[in-house]
Amino acid sequence: MSQMPHFFFDIHDDSGRSIDNEGCDLPDMSAAKQWALECLGESILDGASRHLTGRFEVIVRSDTGLVLRVSASVEVGEDKNGLST
Repeated sequence: MSQMPHFFFDIHDDSGRSIDNEGCDLPDMSAAKQWALECLGESILDGASRHLTGRFEVIVRSDTGLVLRVSASVEVGEDKNGLST
């Protein structure tokens, strides 16, 4: 039985970065992509509660180095025309 690949998910945003020193075993790269997208979404939601905007990024590493990068940019703009709902 072969061993599952081990991936690390580092989170970067405009307030800093969180380096994943533990990582997790996932069956394949497809699962790592899915997990990275879920981490990215959670980071954006966490940033919203802190009124954080800008670039959010998840860097996925394996034991051999960088394997994937996913990112998103969050901007908040106010209505300059004074319209309200």
